[in-house]
Amino acid sequence: MTASKKLAKSIKITDSSTTQASAKETIYIDAEDDITRIIDSVKSSDAKIIALVLPKRANALQSLVNMKLLKRSATQAKKNIVLITSEHGLMPLAGAAGIHVAKTPQSKPEIPASTQSPRSNAVEDLDEEVDIADKIDKTKSVGVAQREAEAVDDDVIEFDNIKVDDIDEDTGSLTQSKANKAKKVKKDKKLKVPSFDRFRLGVGLAILAVILLIGGWVMAFVVLPKATITIKTDTDTAVSSFDFTASTLVSEVNTDTMTIPAVVEQLKKTETEKSTTTGQRDDGTRASGEIRLSVSFSSGLVSIPAGTAVATGGNNYITQASVSLTKTDFDNNKFYNTVDVLAAENGDKYNIDSDKTFTVAGFSSVSGRNPDEIDGGTSKIVKIVTQSDIDEAIAKINQKLDDSIKSDLKSQHTANNVLSLEATYLSSEPVIKPNVEVGQEAEEVTVSYEATYTMLGVSRKQLAELVKSDVEKDGELDLSKQSIIDDGIDTAVMRINNSKADQAYINLRTSVIAGPELDEDEIKENVRGKKVGEIESYVKSLTGVQDVSVKYSPFWVYSTPKSTKKITVIIEKPELPDLGSSSSDGGDE
Repeated sequence: MTASKKLAKSIKITDSSTTQASAKETIYIDAEDDITRIIDSVKSSDAKIIALVLPKRANALQSLVNMKLLKRSATQAKKNIVLITSEHGLMPLAGAAGIHVAKTPQSKPEIPASTQSPRSNAVEDLDEEVDIADKIDKTKSVGVAQREAEAVDDDVIEFDNIKVDDIDEDTGSLTQSKANKAKKVKKDKKLKVPSFDRFRLGVGLAILAVILLIGGWVMAFVVLPKATITIKTDTDTAVSSFDFTASTLVSEVNTDTMTIPAVVEQLKKTETEKSTTTGQRDDGTRASGEIRLSVSFSSGLVSIPAGTAVATGGNNYITQASVSLTKTDFDNNKFYNTVDVLAAENGDKYNIDSDKTFTVAGFSSVSGRNPDEIDGGTSKIVKIVTQSDIDEAIAKINQKLDDSIKSDLKSQHTANNVLSLEATYLSSEPVIKPNVEVGQEAEEVTVSYEATYTMLGVSRKQLAELVKSDVEKDGELDLSKQSIIDDGIDTAVMRINNSKADQAYINLRTSVIAGPELDEDEIKENVRGKKVGEIESYVKSLTGVQDVSVKYSPFWVYSTPKSTKKITVIIEKPELPDLGSSSSDGGDE
């Protein structure tokens, strides 16, 4: 050990009270000092209270045994020791040994809990530890070093809560009352450490509130506000009804002949449909036998041709040969003869017992009886295709195709900016091919259906020319003072008088509305951002306007939105008469 370190160990720290000049002493421990040297330093000290300033790693005190040896030696020497350290690993050991500990020379000493464990997130405030021994310049003389040590350590260790009188003369330890007081650390109630989590939560809530306020303002005054402007105008109505020809053979509108160019769209479609067969047939065998025919004398002689039907019990049989009832066949005042018969159909129901009475079709005077059983009939029922089964499949195909094909044809017209004349929808003669013919055995039949569909279309603008021409001819509307604001084509009723693949003769009937021509887009542009009074003054100044009303939504909106997309202009139209529904009547070519 160097002279400066030995000197540092012998430095006595004086208290501000001169009466206790030798009662307290500070001893600096080196990292390489063992427990024996530490104990010797404590015993050799004249002070009652000894502060052991530990280095960052005091290897000698990392053992509970050594810690207890130090405590026992201090007790035997009637001295009270305080460990000056902030190393958390020593706290449980010091607590178990009953040794006071202070983090810094200014801190109050206390005995730590023996079960205390270091916190993983604790920040070791090692910078506060004052290592006086390291601050002594070892190159200087002993006197100078002592004076510097005294200057550095002057008034540093102040154990104001420990007095010499508080030390037990027998044990060298603090009395129990003072020990309890030493353990109590007074807290400055005025000093509060701010909670960063609470601060961060508060900032987050404040930001969220600002976002909600901004979002609410945008929704309330930008997104939700809408304006509806309803305009009532001076209007007149007239019914237009005329016949016109839509033909693919012309290229221009002719209002004299009421002819308009037509565009034809066609679609070839093949479809299949299955249908369960409903027909039945007995493929068994027919019963056969013999019957005896007879006629009375009074009826005279009778000849019955082959193929004559005879019946009994609802079963029909067919004679297999011609037979004559003559005098040579005579019995019991009757002429008789026998003939073979065969059941009219297959089936075991034609098997009958003997001695059944038969009637003969076409010969009321003749009767028959079978002397023996008629048998040999068997039943074997199979399902067969009927015409109704095929018709059912065709009906399903038509139902499935009609709506879809009409929609497809109209889509083709729309793509070409053409107005479809749905009444001109036509289908060619379909080619129908069942996979099983009528009368053949099958559980189900699949029908293939192929046809070509057509629909005519016209230019909406050109059709409007015909409507306007008809209205002018009738003189119901004065178009020199008014304009047609609704030509009624969208709700027109059309009936086909005659139709071909390339042209159609059609009757059109609709209601036409004439009045002031108002530009909705222009009105929206001129009213955006304005208040109700300004809007009413502007709209009423337009020609032909009778009245105007403005409504806002939601209820807090008091001016028209600046975006024209949020403004709706409604021009009221008079109630039109019901013209009925359109129909198409096919005609001859």
